[in-house]
Amino acid sequence: MIHHDDEYLALLRLILEQGHDKGDRTGTGTRSYFGGQLRFDMRKGFPLLTTKKVAMRWVAEELFWFLRGSTNEQELRDAGVDIWKEWATEEKCAEFDRPPGDLGPIYGHQWRRFGATYTGIDPDKTVDFSSGGDSIDQSITAAIGKVIIVKAELPPRAMVVV
Repeated sequence: MIHHDDEYLALLRLILEQGHDKGDRTGTGTRSYFGGQLRFDMRKGFPLLTTKKVAMRWVAEELFWFLRGSTNEQELRDAGVDIWKEWATEEKCAEFDRPPGDLGPIYGHQWRRFGATYTGIDPDKTVDFSSGGDSIDQSITAAIGKVIIVKAELPPRAMVVV
């Protein structure tokens, strides 16, 4: 294991041993610990955790999908990535009054159109970075906007890093 893996595992132990249980919107509950953090010097490399297998091609495909501004899960499936499939079913999308495959105002929408009202999947709204239009820097900066995130029906994620 790499040093940052040890730090991560130590933080998880601290959360398990000293954290407090809280309810959440999913009904599964959350164990939290206030103030825990990890810091990494990015000049020394990207701190990819290796405590579990990571499909780097999937990570890259999902990131580019977000940066394009897409919310269409079928685009990921076409690239051989199915990590969002359970959120794109007819039943799950119907809960939010959306057609199958429409994931709603998730990261792609938030990053590309911060503050805009979500109107559904629209291929004309996705961004082609080769056109020289909006910059990737602007997209990533918009990702830290907290207001729109409250409006999204996001599945629970293990960890968010800002």
